[in-house]
Amino acid sequence: ELHQRTSFDKVVYIGDGPWDVKACKRLNLPFLGVRDDGLHDSLKSRGAHNVITNYADHSHALEMLESATPPM
Repeated sequence: ELHQRTSFDKVVYIGDGPWDVKACKRLNLPFLGVRDDGLHDSLKSRGAHNVITNYADHSHALEMLESATPPM
């Protein structure tokens, strides 16, 4: 079913640096930050809404992906 898809319902950019937030802000792309060092504020202070520590909690990671929005 997933082979040869030509479109997607949603595309989310996943990144870990301030430059990723900046790129998504400029391109108006939904963003999910991942910081395993616990420094979530380094992304949130730049406008990221959703930041997780890792993907260990799969349901939480999926929830954050689904609710991802462009940085403000």
